[in-house]
Amino acid sequence: MQLKPLRGATLALALTLLAAITCSWLAPLDSAAEQQAESGMKRALLSFATARSLNALISVAQETRIAVEPAGVGVSLAPGQLLDPLNDLIENFGDLMLLSSVIFGAEKLLIAAGAHWLISLALTLTALAWLALHLRSLAPPPLLSRLLLALLLVRFIVPVTAFTGELVFQTFLADTYQSSQTAIDSAMGQAKGTSFEGAAADNSTSLVERFRQWLANTGDLKGAITRLQQTLDQAIEHVVMLIVVFVLQTLVMPLLTLWLLVTLGRATLLSPAPVRQR
Repeated sequence: MQLKPLRGATLALALTLLAAITCSWLAPLDSAAEQQAESGMKRALLSFATARSLNALISVAQETRIAVEPAGVGVSLAPGQLLDPLNDLIENFGDLMLLSSVIFGAEKLLIAAGAHWLISLALTLTALAWLALHLRSLAPPPLLSRLLLALLLVRFIVPVTAFTGELVFQTFLADTYQSSQTAIDSAMGQAKGTSFEGAAADNSTSLVERFRQWLANTGDLKGAITRLQQTLDQAIEHVVMLIVVFVLQTLVMPLLTLWLLVTLGRATLLSPAPVRQR
């Protein structure tokens, strides 16, 4: 009577390992997982480019000085230093977006590395040896079980992580990412419009250089800095939300997925072998 559940569990485990061996060689997940990583990297690079543009505008504003002469004494003021806290946040945001891009790029490389035929061969031999002992109700050596778990993780952890991360993003985070990215782009556009209002457009110079020239020529530098700060302050909340989105997708979800797979693998492969009843 006690053998039926055991046989059902053993059959399910055998089918799971055979499916893992088949997927290891046929690689049905790898191509799609690489596309998911590519999509994530493009999003991170887009946000990184936005952060770099904002950082460039703020840095130019910080470096611009005005000269005043109270009581005949020359003094140089830099009202752009009021933007220091905002610039620090944007710099940290840019660093995180660059790190996220690197993580997505590393995922692509690790997917390709995990699909190497040597790993598939090692996984196949180890899984068949472990399964042969298990089906005979013999306890596989702990070293063999740990090796099997390690090979399963090496082969499948990155594709599974890419899928789960993208699934969570599309289900829960996509709207937040899109609205926040759009709001930051809009704020940057408003900052450009405010800064260049009344200034002649010159497509032969870069955005940063045009901004530098405008600040040098404006008669109300402090007012211009204040308006720029007020415009960019509107984007702070959205910058924080983008940070949350990428931290969840590139850090929290991979660690959670790894923990779940390791816990499941240890409970399944490292549990005591069933004892055959006579």
